[in-house]
Order: sequence, then C-alpha cells, then structure tokens
Amino acid sequence: MAGAGRKVFVSETLSSDEVQRYLMDQSVMVFASGNARSAAIPTPSEGMVTYLLDVDKLDAYDGTAWRCFGVLESLFTAVGLNGGWNAVTGKGVRAKRTTAGQVKLHGRFSNAGAFVPNATQLPLQPLGSTFRPGTELMLELPYVGAAYGRVLCTLLPDGRLRLDNNGGVSIAAGSVFSLDAVQFDPGYTGT
Repeated sequence: MAGAGRKVFVSETLSSDEVQRYLMDQSVMVFASGNARSAAIPTPSEGMVTYLLDVDKLDAYDGTAWRCFGVLESLFTAVGLNGGWNAVTGKGVRAKRTTAGQVKLHGRFSNAGAFVPNATQLPLQPLGSTFRPGTELMLELPYVGAAYGRVLCTLLPDGRLRLDNNGGVSIAAGSVFSLDAVQFDPGYTGT
C-alpha cells in the first residue's frame, strides 16, 4: 500500500513488508505502456506513481483511476502558430516523433477570428521534416468555446496541420482547440 511515508533505516535488516511499503510502492515505477502497468499492478493503491514510456507521461493513482500529472516537455519540440491563432497554454504547441513512427502533439490554441462552416484553416507553422508523415493522417480534434464540437484535423505530408470545419456552424473566435495527447499513427488503417 502506498503512503507509508518516510522511514530512516540505520542498520536493521529490512523485512519484505518494509521493502514493499517504503521502497516499491512509493517509487516511480516505469512501464512500457498502460497495459503493461495494468498487468503488473492489477490492484493499485492511492498515491502510486508510474511513468509510461509509450506516452512519455507521469501518472498518479488517486484511489479511483490513474491520472496524468506530467508530460516530459524536454522530449517535445516547439511548433509555431500562424497569424490569427493564439497559444492558450504558456508552453504553446509541441511535437514529438516516437520510435514507432507516431507523431504526438501537445498544447492548446485558440482562433482569433470566427472559423466559418466549410472552411479550412492552417493554425500551425509547418512541422519540421522529422515530424512529417509519408501520407495524410487524419483524426477529429475537439474544440470548446461558445459551443463545443470537433473539426477534422489532417497532418499533411508537407508538415502542415489542416483543420476542416465541416460541421455547418461557425466556430466563435476564442474557441480552444486541444492537441493534448493527440497522436497521429501512420499504422492506423481507419477500421
């Protein structure tokens, strides 16, 4: 069980219970993925902390669920915004390419003007060649403002990120588009 606190050991021999409570359950445990963590810790305790290699994030168990409390910023490269778009978080938009070839984006940005129906926008400056896919990769990107919804988000082979408002409604200025934990996977087949 996590939360045993701190204990100063002088010269005694540790029992297996003490090793478990003071060392194992209170360390930052590293796993390849959330599935690997679930297999290793079928019944987590509140206060446990893990690092997941596949998504580069720190999670803490709150007694009910694993909650992310940190993404390693140094692993990401900053991406500039084009005119008419503003960073919402102080760190702006960041990108990373995984060893498996996925492109991961983090950050939030907002539109300075209305995003009218059936229009296309290019909010980000082109990503560097490291992040460019061989083919178009698409997903739905959420936004929230005066209303909420999703736009089609396409990462183009030339590194541009294209947003398509096919929803039939104008998206109000100041709406926030979230790239947090967005992952474009070249292996995804759309099924």
